[in-house]
Amino acid sequence: MKLLVFMRKDLKMSEGKRMVQFGHASQAATLELLSKLSADLLFDSHFGAWSNIFEKWKTNGFTKICLEVDNQAELYLLRDRHEKHYLSGVIVDEGRTEFNNFTPTCAYALVDKSSKDFQNYKLWKGDKK
Repeated sequence: MKLLVFMRKDLKMSEGKRMVQFGHASQAATLELLSKLSADLLFDSHFGAWSNIFEKWKTNGFTKICLEVDNQAELYLLRDRHEKHYLSGVIVDEGRTEFNNFTPTCAYALVDKSSKDFQNYKLWKGDKK
């Protein structure tokens, strides 16, 4: 298992802000997975055993990879296309520091290491100056 975090390229965020948004995505995925375990939702017809998913991710060192998307529309397209197949979501910043309002910043998906669904996305390489 690996956690993919999809960061918007069109937002002007400081690197610190971007790291915090990545942290929110990682935390959201972990809490969602743990809540399914603690709520005795031990099996899902599509995902299988949640405990197996957690153990696979743990065994793989809680792998996390940051990929890039062009804009907000692409974030929601990702979510809509994959929410039935992967534990996933969108992170929305509350606008307390760098943004003036609620702003979707990134999306995440917890996927099997062998998944090919996201192979066309590029690794995040930071702002190119």
